[in-house]
Amino acid sequence: MPSLYGMEVIVSPLVTDTQKLKFNAAFLGESTRTIDEFNRWLLERFGTKPTYLVLFNQKIVTNERGLAALRNATNGQL
Repeated sequence: MPSLYGMEVIVSPLVTDTQKLKFNAAFLGESTRTIDEFNRWLLERFGTKPTYLVLFNQKIVTNERGLAALRNATNGQL
């Protein structure tokens, strides 16, 4: 298992990427068709980012894309 600063990195297909930008429907009180369409446009325009779950027991859970990003950030030392 790879580790980062002593924390074990676990790759799980259950962890999904999150949308980079998303309009919060709570701002207007409810979700509308316009907000949904705007969020779809934001997803197409700006895409997603990897999700990292940092657990209290010194573990990081992410998906394959997140592991690749961590390897890139550490110059392949992960």
